[in-house]
Amino acid sequence: MNIFELPQALLIWSAFLGTLAAAISFFVYQIRRNDIQLLRDSIKDVTERVDFLEKENLRYKEENIRIKKDFDSAKAKKDYLKSLFVQGIALQATMDKSLITAAKLELEKK
Repeated sequence: MNIFELPQALLIWSAFLGTLAAAISFFVYQIRRNDIQLLRDSIKDVTERVDFLEKENLRYKEENIRIKKDFDSAKAKKDYLKSLFVQGIALQATMDKSLITAAKLELEKK
């Protein structure tokens, strides 16, 4: 049996089904190609965001180090002023005590 002996309708249907299969496979190929491109774009976007966030994180770390140094410096100054205040109170108490003692001695002399 020769291919040309097949009925005309069968030849038309086989050509139609072959064309339809080719169109479907091309459509699936385009969808997969677009998906792969979207995936590549997404990976590129995520990579750029990670790079940006790493740079920002480094900048904030440097800023936090500076703020911590400033905080430690201010805390040291506060502690120094607090110690001066305590020394001043102690000195005032000593001066008050010596003034009272001097006043008592002066009163006892009279």
